[in-house]
Amino acid sequence: ANQLGRFVLVFNCDESFDLQAMGRILLGLCETGAWGCFDEFNRLEERILSAVSQQILTIQSAVREGRREIELIGRSLNLNPSIGIFVTMNPGYAGRSNLPDNLKQLFRSVAMTKPDSEMIAQIMLYTQGFRHARLLSRKVVPLFRLCSDQLSSCVHYDFGLRALKSVLAGAGQAKRGMKMQTNKEGEEEEILIKSICGAVVPKLLPDDISLFSSLLLDVFPNAQVKGFSDDTLLPHIEAVCSDYGYTASPQFVEKLMQLQQTLSIHHGVMLV
Repeated sequence: ANQLGRFVLVFNCDESFDLQAMGRILLGLCETGAWGCFDEFNRLEERILSAVSQQILTIQSAVREGRREIELIGRSLNLNPSIGIFVTMNPGYAGRSNLPDNLKQLFRSVAMTKPDSEMIAQIMLYTQGFRHARLLSRKVVPLFRLCSDQLSSCVHYDFGLRALKSVLAGAGQAKRGMKMQTNKEGEEEEILIKSICGAVVPKLLPDDISLFSSLLLDVFPNAQVKGFSDDTLLPHIEAVCSDYGYTASPQFVEKLMQLQQTLSIHHGVMLV
């Protein structure tokens, strides 16, 4: 669209989109001739998808026939022939609907290849200041792949590209926060391992922690799962536990430390 000088409007579809909302969007696209991209189109309900397919068919037929006027959702309006409608979708995800056959016929499918996670990780590590980004990316990406394949199938587990980028960004932040510049491979590897443990361990079930430790050792020999500790936070935790009659057990304190670390990294946190 940028190459052709077309104005593109991207709409993130979700369950709140109803037929009237989709109709108003299509009305605007017809009037202006802009291109509309409906991201994650298959998040709409199947009944909405079926109805929208009739509206899109009406628009496409009018453009093909060269008509300048069109009737949509009970309104007559001018049709700009420059209009374009595109959709993206992630098949197989939870909460996604299957596209009706009559809707599939209205679009030309374009297959997307799986992104090269190692290349993405390598570039991100370089931008975060890591000298040995190539070697580290060849370790962290297989580790996430092993975690995805061998750990329990929990809905809150995420070892995809978003989680990987979060870990790498956290490692870069830790590297920049160190007083002394670290460029040796072993030192950079230790920073990355600490970031991995800080992001992954808090969300693991107890039974998966030992398996994660063995996977970590397979990829990073001599590595250990390192917990987060804050000597300034510990006295406050013990004081609050004493005031409310809680027992400051090692497991309870460890989870509070993990919560504090997670809050410092992510904007939102889900307690499971």
